Amino acid sequence: MLASAVLSPVMNRADANPQFQEQFKQLQSMGDGAGELLASFEAGTPTTLSEENMDFQNSLQVGQAREHIVCQKADFELARRFTREFGSGNGRRLNLA
Repeated sequence: MLASAVLSPVMNRADANPQFQEQFKQLQSMGDGAGELLASFEAGTPTTLSEENMDFQNSLQVGQAREHIVCQKADFELARRFTREFGSGNGRRLNLA
């Protein structure tokens, strides 16, 4: 791959730098997760997301809301926290009951 060709000179010297090795391992593990996610999308199978990732996805929905936010459990704490921390998004005003 192109990445291997570009990185091979760096990787040959990487053994001398433990911090680089640790960061490289972290990047590899991120890539593994992304590969699994893409494979599930391609196969049309559901995937499990972490609580942190679900909060992020939900915050995107709050930021894009034009008029209403709907919650099956009537728990709007995430929406309230998001608007406190980041504003209402794109100049829109969000009213949370």
